[in-house]
Amino acid sequence: MRRGYKAALLAGLAAMVLGLPAFGQKTTITFIHWGGNESYIQRYERLIAEFERLNPDIDVERVPGGNGADYIEGVLTRMAGGVPPDTFMIDLQDIAFLAAVTLDLSPYAEKDPAWDWSEIPAAAREIMFYDGKFVGTLDSISPNIWFYNADMFNQAGLETPTSLWQRGAWTWADFLDVSRKLTRVDGNGAVQVYGNAAGTGQALNRLFMWSNGAAEYDDPRRPTRSLYDAPEAIEAVRFVQQMQLDGISLPYPSSTNNPFRNGQVAMMARWSSGIPTFGLQAPFDFGTAPYPKGPAPGGRYASDVGASVFAVAKDSPNAEAAWRWVAFLGGPEAAKVFAEEGPGIPIRRGVEIGFLPKNLIDGIDILFQLVSLPNDGNQLRLVSKNAADINRIVDEGMAPIMRGQVPAETGMVEIARLVNAYLQQNPQ
Repeated sequence: MRRGYKAALLAGLAAMVLGLPAFGQKTTITFIHWGGNESYIQRYERLIAEFERLNPDIDVERVPGGNGADYIEGVLTRMAGGVPPDTFMIDLQDIAFLAAVTLDLSPYAEKDPAWDWSEIPAAAREIMFYDGKFVGTLDSISPNIWFYNADMFNQAGLETPTSLWQRGAWTWADFLDVSRKLTRVDGNGAVQVYGNAAGTGQALNRLFMWSNGAAEYDDPRRPTRSLYDAPEAIEAVRFVQQMQLDGISLPYPSSTNNPFRNGQVAMMARWSSGIPTFGLQAPFDFGTAPYPKGPAPGGRYASDVGASVFAVAKDSPNAEAAWRWVAFLGGPEAAKVFAEEGPGIPIRRGVEIGFLPKNLIDGIDILFQLVSLPNDGNQLRLVSKNAADINRIVDEGMAPIMRGQVPAETGMVEIARLVNAYLQQNPQ
């Protein structure tokens, strides 16, 4: 008996040193994610199986959490009831709202020799932190970028946006020039093909502002002042408005993919989720490029950064195991799965992206460049606690501008006035 006890004790100590389960016991952690369709379930089941293979002392219990407000309510209800999920997902726009209930992961990352910051782009690192707190890990970014019908460009003998961008010549002037040349009008003056879909629901006016060196707010996380009335911002929206008035942009509003995939517009902006979508639906070759550089001194190539993070609940009783799971989700092994299934663009290089369709003419390197644009090109959108209300004010003010009902300067000044009044009454 004494010899058996000693052997068991030594085995237990060895297991502790090696990070293996002691005496056959495992730690079970919960993971809440949104999305209940089959693709989400298959992805996370696959990731869990690989993680558990690499970490035999941890079991991950997957818990579907619904979508939208229902998802957030479910997470907070569990926390209020004293049964917080060990790990959960947070969408970018909800980080400010939920950061207080997350565990700061900095101490865990600092002592984890496997965690490597060097491969992660600055835009991704910025999303992962809030007020200096490491809120969650990140696997991929879904930027808002420009898609273009490569067949139309080739048939017209025009240099593609990707080529122009790669040689530093993708500017507003180039964007306007190719838009005019690709607009097609029939004998009755009706537009058959629009040059672009700027100013519609999926093209972002704030990215035309950003490409002209104009920020939306003094601080995207805790704004105190709107900058929509800055000259560079007004210039950007006037540029977009004029293309609407000239009939070379798809009329506002429009937020569907149909005009692009049906060949009714030559260029359309949307998030990178369009890559597999257009691969299945567009009967032509297409490419991608950032927003073109504006003429102001601060002009730059621009894109949006959309993402979600994997967080650990502040009150998780299994913090060490939870860290290992979210570190895995933000690490190179999980990146292979995310890169294969998409539609986000992995933040780590060296993985094979498997969701690229054959009719996408761009290579992997182009997509990595789109999530690592120089000169702070990847804009961090407004992520303050009342972002939804503030964005509603902006959208309501932008509509009459895009319809040509008010001058760009008048409308932009009014947007800034209304947002600033809101910020004074609702400090972020």
